[in-house]
Amino acid sequence: MPIISSTKVFDSSLKIEDVIKLLTDIEELIKSIKDARIIEKTQKGYVVEFIFRSFFRTIREKLIVNSRRTSERSVVISAIGETLDINISIRLAEMFPYTRIEIVTTCRSDIEKLCRKLVKFVEDSIVNYIRTMRKVGVKKEALVKETVPTEKEEAPSKPAVAEIEARRVEEGRPTTYISQDIITKLTDPIYLANILLKARLIKRIITRVPSNVEEFRKTIIEPILEQAKNYKLVLISMRANNTEIYVSLTPDGKIIATYGVIKRVREIKGGEEMLPVLLGVAKDREAKIRVWGVTELGVQLT
Repeated sequence: MPIISSTKVFDSSLKIEDVIKLLTDIEELIKSIKDARIIEKTQKGYVVEFIFRSFFRTIREKLIVNSRRTSERSVVISAIGETLDINISIRLAEMFPYTRIEIVTTCRSDIEKLCRKLVKFVEDSIVNYIRTMRKVGVKKEALVKETVPTEKEEAPSKPAVAEIEARRVEEGRPTTYISQDIITKLTDPIYLANILLKARLIKRIITRVPSNVEEFRKTIIEPILEQAKNYKLVLISMRANNTEIYVSLTPDGKIIATYGVIKRVREIKGGEEMLPVLLGVAKDREAKIRVWGVTELGVQLT
């Protein structure tokens, strides 16, 4: 089954949390698309009809669409139909004074032409949605500030509660919390090559590429957790045909960064949220997997 993949990057003046809210409100996102119509809402998600018009004919494609937040700075939108399967991974980064938005869209279908058309359509729709809501959002914010009573702003209990909750979040944050800077370094191929030179080979595996993250954890990560405790970082490398995937783990098995090269040309990189995209590209292919233990690391993981 052919796989079409595309990446689009742009900047927005909206804050990261505002962009996350827009992307997880899948109903509003769909309503903003001119050639999309919500048919019904089911337990699996929204059933949406997409319409593609050309000079000769009109194509209608029904997809079940879902959106979920996968981390503090990432959202995954999936759209599944009878003839195609789309995964849209959106990663955000703070580039003061803007928010950088990276959209990685992957489509699997026997109808390659339809896949290409839908990938471009989805990317353009998300960009237009965020840019349009940026203007609307500014107006809404101004309106709220004018109508909120002064008494509510001066309520003494709310700031105290907010401060307590913020402290709880910081105290409860695991020691393996990884900043965006560290993720960036662990997705640099030159840096990865350097640490591999000093790494120790823990395990060799030849198997099919896991179909999803849950299977990846169960078959690859869990068996090496005991050995992982002896290292500062564990790096898993996978090679399947023309696809290379590198997954970085903390000693307790937390996925902190992923980096992949498709057909030796296209790069896909980011945090844990990018792993489903890479696994989807190499899904069910036989892979040579190596597990490496790293004792010398130029970045702090705590």
